[in-house]
Amino acid sequence: MPHDPDEDFTSNSWEIKQTLLHPSGCQQWSTKVLGGNKSLFAYCSTLSTYIYDSKRFQLRKLVSSHGKCISAIIFSPHDDNIFATSSFDGSVKIWDFRSQSNKVPLCEVSAAKYKSIQWHPSNFNVIAAGSTDGSIGLFDLEIEKLVKIPPIEKGVAIVDIKWDTLSDIYILAANMNGSIRLIDISTQEHVRSFEREITGEIQSLCWLPFAPGSFATANSRTGTLKIWNVSQSKPIERLRLHSTAFHSFTMIPNSERALCSFVDGSVCLYHMKKKQKEFVGKPGHTETVFGCQYSPHNMNSLATSSHDSSIKIWDTVTMHLEKNLVGQEGVIYAMSWSADGMYLASCSINGSVFIWDIETSQVKKQLTHHKKACYCIDWCQTVNRNVGDIDWLLSSGGDCSVCVFDDSGDLYKRYWLPSELFGCQWNEHNPNIFSVGSMDSYAYVFDISKDEDSALLYVLDGHSDRCFHTKWNPLSYGLLATGSDDNNLRVWNLPDLPVYQDDRVTPMTPAADFFYEQPAALKKFHFTDSKVLRGHTSNVRPIIWHTEIPHLLFSGSWDGKILLWDIRKIDESSSSSFVGSTSTHSHLADVYGLSSHPKRPFTIASSSRDTTVRFWNITGPVVDNLLLNCINCRLDDDRSKNCLEGPESARLLKLTDGMKPFNMDAEFYQQVFTFFGGGVGLDELWDIIVKTMNKRKRDKGGGEGENNSNNIIAVSAVRHLYHQDEIVRLGIGKANELESVKMRLGSIGDNKGIKKEEILKNAAEIYAKAGDLKKYCLLMVELGEWERAIAIAPSIGYDFWQELTKKYGKVLAGNLDENCIPFFLAGGAVRNAVEFYGDRNESFDAVMIAKSFEKSNCHGGESRNHNYNNKQEEGKNGRENEDDEGEDTPQDLLKSTHCRMAEDFSQDDKLILAAASHFAVQDNEKGVEKLLKGKNHLLAFCVASSLGVSVSEIMDCMSGEHAKALTENYYL
Repeated sequence: MPHDPDEDFTSNSWEIKQTLLHPSGCQQWSTKVLGGNKSLFAYCSTLSTYIYDSKRFQLRKLVSSHGKCISAIIFSPHDDNIFATSSFDGSVKIWDFRSQSNKVPLCEVSAAKYKSIQWHPSNFNVIAAGSTDGSIGLFDLEIEKLVKIPPIEKGVAIVDIKWDTLSDIYILAANMNGSIRLIDISTQEHVRSFEREITGEIQSLCWLPFAPGSFATANSRTGTLKIWNVSQSKPIERLRLHSTAFHSFTMIPNSERALCSFVDGSVCLYHMKKKQKEFVGKPGHTETVFGCQYSPHNMNSLATSSHDSSIKIWDTVTMHLEKNLVGQEGVIYAMSWSADGMYLASCSINGSVFIWDIETSQVKKQLTHHKKACYCIDWCQTVNRNVGDIDWLLSSGGDCSVCVFDDSGDLYKRYWLPSELFGCQWNEHNPNIFSVGSMDSYAYVFDISKDEDSALLYVLDGHSDRCFHTKWNPLSYGLLATGSDDNNLRVWNLPDLPVYQDDRVTPMTPAADFFYEQPAALKKFHFTDSKVLRGHTSNVRPIIWHTEIPHLLFSGSWDGKILLWDIRKIDESSSSSFVGSTSTHSHLADVYGLSSHPKRPFTIASSSRDTTVRFWNITGPVVDNLLLNCINCRLDDDRSKNCLEGPESARLLKLTDGMKPFNMDAEFYQQVFTFFGGGVGLDELWDIIVKTMNKRKRDKGGGEGENNSNNIIAVSAVRHLYHQDEIVRLGIGKANELESVKMRLGSIGDNKGIKKEEILKNAAEIYAKAGDLKKYCLLMVELGEWERAIAIAPSIGYDFWQELTKKYGKVLAGNLDENCIPFFLAGGAVRNAVEFYGDRNESFDAVMIAKSFEKSNCHGGESRNHNYNNKQEEGKNGRENEDDEGEDTPQDLLKSTHCRMAEDFSQDDKLILAAASHFAVQDNEKGVEKLLKGKNHLLAFCVASSLGVSVSEIMDCMSGEHAKALTENYYL
């Protein structure tokens, strides 16, 4: 979009685009928050409902349901698009998946009375509900009639009820005391009782539609399902599904799938007959996410804190959970990293401060400097000539105090103020100075190097309600932003702040208490000169400054929006002055956390009461121009008068020394596009491009390092996509890591045998996918799976097969689970194996198999490539059968596998990942095509120029301004 040269920029010059939504885990307050049908399945967080596609396991809808915590969800048996949710606010609402519209509540019932709801299997107007007093209510909605079935044990609450799928008169009910009963509603008789579980243990029960008369129960003690039949009072089978205990489970109607949730928040779609997990959702927070903060040491590491009393550390490329820190009680409001990223401090509602060792996930220190809630914590490292580096921490709390202490927990100073204190922060330019917001609407600024009479520098007077967060500008000394419950932000330019001297502050004992509790005595410190930023419609919470453009400010609010402000454009006469908003894809509830990393300043992470963690990219014409100019070795944009002034952009500019504008190497482009962000898949895309260029250099003899394709690679991080030359080695490295557990845990028969058996099975499966079938067989023998090993052994050799067969005669066979992959590979049906994983959307495994086929990397005997060559020879002699006609070449299979991945990514609007899928197999033309489809013109240009691909078509797609700039500086 062209700029008006007479203005700095227009309101359309900045855009905040959502690039990723990471869903929460399943909430833990209610067990009835799972549901689905043949095409959809869903689970609920505290306030939202997540709806997934049952075939591709993709999140399709996120709807906000109720003002209070959701208590239950159920899909209509009569319309696949209709589902109902109930809430602890007492309401039941009907939703249409197609429109997300909220219809008139079906009925109003007290959430404290009815704990479970179930639609009648054939009558749309009848609902059964289990009560806290042990009775069952039958609601006929058409005639508004209630029939109540009395309990056998009065006062023992119903935990779960289920209609019999084959009969209209039978209901299965579980009580809080562990009893399970089959009830005939026509006679109101209890037909049968089953073996009682431990009190409080049963979480859910469900009929198995594929096995008449059978049902399953899940309990809160283990991750094991118990299978029952109405003909027997005891369970007939046990299935272990997860390492943590069940929270809930339900059967998907008219299917063989069970939808399960666990106490770690994860969700699993399990095929009961195949005994196979088809989908495993990542464990997420199960309650409000209050804080999010990037590690200063790693731009891909994000910590989040929650109402659920946990801290989670994520790899933001794939949102793989790296660490789960538990042990601090109560709501965890905020966190702060140490400068080296090795430690993390967190504060909670009970006033505690924990300092965590990230490597070990253990608590280094537990501190209780506050007697009430601790709302905020900030960590900074200062240089002191007298005693060396000092790590100072700052905390503020509901006891009206701010504490200054070191990383060993020793308290240095405590400042007492008239009201509760909230957001506090050190000044980056002078770490002796800090600010804090207060319930009395003021923000306070202190200098810890001074005594009590001179430590208070300013009382910032301007807000009309609670002042919450305070944030110092990292690029402009003395510039402070504050947010308030008056819905506004204020920007303060504080004069005469002291200059930092690195020998001023030293620890002192005992701690000093400074008192500023009399408002009248503080009048002389009041400072009122500020600019007001209006635009939010509710309480303002998180605030962060851009780390490269000093006049840009971000804020989040209880209105669910994130706003971008240019403080140069504040107009006191205007009702609003923000220049960018997330109004299109806003959070569904209060925004509590915002964070960005200096190496990725145009990417923002946010957290919310809606329990999601979201990622946003700052885009628009201004950013496009800054990106274009950065490639042209400039850091400013003349049109919009924006300039990059931070340390990271200065580092990038220094890298251009000796380079020609618009003709940089792939490593430079990788760093530039990382700096500006760009969405899901950008890291994988440039990793593939750089590896491709390095491979070309090695192939020409101009590169450094080993080029040994058989080297095993350690798996250090999970990614969506890998370069084709490393995927098999990554798989074998992962298998080696899993197999090594037998050296650490001893023999199979020890107490940890169950866990170790699962790990070794995973290792064996990876060896099979990577082509090492002999290793697969040996591990199967070690696990007692003799029949599997014997079935695969002929593909390795007759002698090996005979040896296993003789040994098997001395051992009893174990139970077999369905496992098609090794059999596909042994029979040479590689495409079947690839399509199996492709249908499950497990692209890593599909590509690994296709690549190992191409490389003929089968270590246990004749390679699959050799089998393929034999088939081709047989075909020439007219001996191939009909099934072998049109056999894929290894190269065709690998390329088609990546094409399928690319199309799957395209359907999910992840066009950068789609492009990377093509580039991974040197299908450069289609890769560029995908980038252009996503309107990533500059990215396509830089990738194409790195790979030596023609850029003419790309230039034709660009705006005239960008094309002109490129033409002037790049020789086509």
